Amino acid sequence: METIICGSGNASIDEVGGQVDRLLGVALEPHESSYFGGGYLTVTTELDEEIKVVDNSVEDGDGEVTYPEFAGHAVIVEIEETERGDELVGKLAGAPDLYLLKRVTW
Repeated sequence: METIICGSGNASIDEVGGQVDRLLGVALEPHESSYFGGGYLTVTTELDEEIKVVDNSVEDGDGEVTYPEFAGHAVIVEIEETERGDELVGKLAGAPDLYLLKRVTW
């Protein structure tokens, strides 16, 4: 299993979400969460992978963004619980201004 984190410095959450939809063949849906600073996009695939697209420029009450380790990236894409990391990273490489930030395997 693996978690993949990608980031975009300039695109909006809607732009990145549209690219993820197109490149991965999913349909992200809007959700609200105070943990993620308000609205974010998410989908659980038929393989039980959770894909989230989060606006990482929104600060919480303590002045921190959701992913402080990647504060220079306005939008974060996180894919959790995947066994096809290489395939997904390859597909996301087709998105302009979306960069692989971290891969964690367990």
